[in-house]
Amino acid sequence: MAHRGHLDGLMRHGAFSGAGLSGRQPLEPSPATILEILENKLAVQTTEAEKLIRENQRLADSHAALRKDIIDTETEMQMIRTHLGDVQVETDMHMRDLVERIRLMEADIQAGDAVKKELHQVHMEAKRLITERQMLTNDLEAATKELQKYSGDNSNLTELVAELDGLRKEHHSLRSAFEYEKNTNIKQVEQMRTMEMNLITMTKEADKLRADLANAANRAHAYQQGAPQAGAYQQGTYGYPTAYDSATAYQLHANAYASYSGYPVAGYAQPSYPGTYAAPQQHPVASGAATDTTSVYGAAGSTGYPAAPVQASSGAANAGQAAPPASYPATYDPTKAAQR
Repeated sequence: MAHRGHLDGLMRHGAFSGAGLSGRQPLEPSPATILEILENKLAVQTTEAEKLIRENQRLADSHAALRKDIIDTETEMQMIRTHLGDVQVETDMHMRDLVERIRLMEADIQAGDAVKKELHQVHMEAKRLITERQMLTNDLEAATKELQKYSGDNSNLTELVAELDGLRKEHHSLRSAFEYEKNTNIKQVEQMRTMEMNLITMTKEADKLRADLANAANRAHAYQQGAPQAGAYQQGTYGYPTAYDSATAYQLHANAYASYSGYPVAGYAQPSYPGTYAAPQQHPVASGAATDTTSVYGAAGSTGYPAAPVQASSGAANAGQAAPPASYPATYDPTKAAQR
């Protein structure tokens, strides 16, 4: 666009140069020509200004339309954003609903598995109950048959009751006999314990007497060696006048112990007690104490004193006895007595 007051190609940097006009001098324009040129120039500028105004108006209209379009577009975009937010919220809610429904369906599926297992167990329990009912029915039928069988045997009930009463009486009599035997055995055990204590005491006394006899024998032997002896004594025609006769001692002790009422006739030497206190089987004597005394003095008689035949302490107790009973061991063993 040309500057104001200038036309393109007409006046540019002063007057035209005359170098290109074949050597002619430039012509001076007339005032009318200048005016016409200015008018033309003004008309051209006016036309151009109108054109620019129209274009500017059109651009302004276009700008206003574009601004309106932009506003409408922004409004529409805002509406779209709002709609998208609503759609997103609705989608989220729908997704949550779907997730919850899926979770509930999974729980229902698991519960369905548990229900299936429980239903299977219920079926098995029902089968077991049916089997048990069948067994109970069979047992009931068997019990009914047995009851019918026993109902026919009611005629023998009186005989059975009488037999039961007889058995009860027999049991009572046997019980009474058992109690009597029990009390008798208890008394016998107490007597045996008393006899055992007496035997222990007699054994101690026999040991004491044996020691006294040994001392007497030693004194007699010393007296025989040290004192002057007469011819009769040296020839052995006379015995010691103070010799202790075992038969006489046996008779004395037998009569003494036979006076006790707590001992039985034969004592522990009865055939029913063959091995009591390590004693062998012996013939009946007046008392167990007499047997023990016989063993003591029989053993003492073997040390040098003459042993005479034993005389009976009681004719009724020792009838038919040819020789004295076998002697007990020299020492008494309390452990064996405790074992018995």
